[in-house]
Amino acid sequence: MWIHKFIGPKFSRTTIRNFWVTRCLPFLERCRGLDFSSPETNPAMTGVDPTLSFVSWPSGNYCLRRVFDKMDITEMDNILDIGCGKGSAMKLMLDFPFKRVDGIEISPYLGKIAEANFRKLGVKNVCVYISDAIQFNAYNQYSHIYFFNPFPAIIMIPVLKKIMESMAQNPRKLVIIYSNPLCHNEVLMITGFKVIMDMPDMFGKRIFVYTNS
Repeated sequence: MWIHKFIGPKFSRTTIRNFWVTRCLPFLERCRGLDFSSPETNPAMTGVDPTLSFVSWPSGNYCLRRVFDKMDITEMDNILDIGCGKGSAMKLMLDFPFKRVDGIEISPYLGKIAEANFRKLGVKNVCVYISDAIQFNAYNQYSHIYFFNPFPAIIMIPVLKKIMESMAQNPRKLVIIYSNPLCHNEVLMITGFKVIMDMPDMFGKRIFVYTNS
């Protein structure tokens, strides 16, 4: 494999995959004027309190694609990525027949990068809300919600409560996709939803899918 020329022949598939995701893919994107995949490892750059929001990392990869491949997604469905960062997962979601693919990002720095990415691609059916997820008031528009471990339980709990308030406003089937589900117990406790899918992710964690139907 050509990549061995750069990192040596004895590395594992995981090492090679991580090299591709963290080095090669961001380089190829920069050549096109895009920045979906470079991780932001410095919380000071994002302007977000690191005790209330975790480091932004791209999650739009083949493992997430496998999850969506197993779903029955229609043109009537809308999805919201909470803590969307630069829009990596949103970009993958555009390959599926969602009517809308939107994101919430509390960091103006990251949210503006995401907006610039989708403008560069000429995508129309997306919106990046630069907002606090606790203050967001349009959850009732979405049939699917995605988290890639964006924040700890102190934030997840009120966000889940807002989502459940939206269920009272607009009763519907709701699907929650939660990658690296550190607040799994909170999801079960607050929503009462059941796990309908459990898949591996590329970081050695899990992706849980929950629903009320």
